[in-house]
Amino acid sequence: MLSLRFNDTHVTLNRYPWELIADPQSLLLSNAVHLTRYIRHPSEIPDYMPTVRINLLYIESRPIDNDLDRLPFGDQNKECNAVRKALSILEESNILNFERLQSASFSQLERFLDNNSINVLHFDGHGKVARKCQSCHTLNHPHHLICQKAGCDHNIAGTQPLGYLAFQDEANVTIQA
Repeated sequence: MLSLRFNDTHVTLNRYPWELIADPQSLLLSNAVHLTRYIRHPSEIPDYMPTVRINLLYIESRPIDNDLDRLPFGDQNKECNAVRKALSILEESNILNFERLQSASFSQLERFLDNNSINVLHFDGHGKVARKCQSCHTLNHPHHLICQKAGCDHNIAGTQPLGYLAFQDEANVTIQA
């Protein structure tokens, strides 16, 4: 491991992308050397503990009829377990409350949020940036200025591209919100 240590008066040096150093032996690219950065502080950084419990909601949405460029989904248990393992020390210390919504529809999310307070929302699924046609509600790629749905041809040039998440409804069909 290679550690770059900077005095607290030289913090601006930490801004440089040291990972991109020209390396003729390719040690950085091969992961033979791990580069970390560290800023020395004149005194030890206090260990702040949260005063309230953190409520995290982990949402999984796996629509079967996924029209979002046919992107594949990973193993939902593997993904969730990895996040939960990374946060396990907070759960064990009773600092974090981990809630999970599997196969979540947008209406399930709304009901959960109406009845629960959350601090962190982790969405495990797909989404896209698109222009939504005001006439037929089709999501179009942001570079399209005319709706691409056959027979619509509505002008969408004035429609601002927005981010959409893919949720499933109770019939497991994709819905964007």
